[in-house]
Amino acid sequence: IMINVEGSTPNIILTSSTLRLPTHPDYNQAILTCTATLPGTNQLAFDKEFTWTMNGTNVTSDATTPTNPDGIESISTLTRDLTIAGDIVFRCEVNISIPGDPVVSNSSSVTITVLGASNPVQPTNLTIVDITYYKVTIQWTVTSIAYTPEQYIILYGLNESSLTQESDIVNGTMDFSGINDTYSVTITELDFNTVYYYQVRSTNTEGATNSDVVM
Repeated sequence: IMINVEGSTPNIILTSSTLRLPTHPDYNQAILTCTATLPGTNQLAFDKEFTWTMNGTNVTSDATTPTNPDGIESISTLTRDLTIAGDIVFRCEVNISIPGDPVVSNSSSVTITVLGASNPVQPTNLTIVDITYYKVTIQWTVTSIAYTPEQYIILYGLNESSLTQESDIVNGTMDFSGINDTYSVTITELDFNTVYYYQVRSTNTEGATNSDVVM
């Protein structure tokens, strides 16, 4: 039997449930899935050996046993709670040993950015997008999520140094990879022909950050 070694090289796809997350224990779990597929459907299939590394350290023992190891497609998953801030490189390598031929292999890697504890980034681009006699809709931008999911409120009042009134709470995204997300809230029961000052307060598990005050 002649075996096509090159044709038996597995295609590897490595995916992650997230590419950016915080060290906070409520949100720091990443689930990685490594899928190895042999090209074609009418060739001999041999056992696939999966090797997982995290920043170069072998973590294969923490991964699931590959499904269908001697079939056309095999899948292994790795679940990790990431507690140290920084970029973490995960790699999945799959080797296939073919009797009488060299070992063939392929690999794929993915980098996950782990966020250390931090107050929110300052909201920007405060803009009034709609205004009537007694209500106003205010919009703002969040350039990135600094740590854990955030909540936003508008603080407003008649005095720039005393913004004692608050809007409804706006919940931020759970997607830690979000960039330049836009939010808005409507404030009602305002006094007609009155100047108000306002700012956005962003809050997460570590604290709060206010935007600049706008008139």
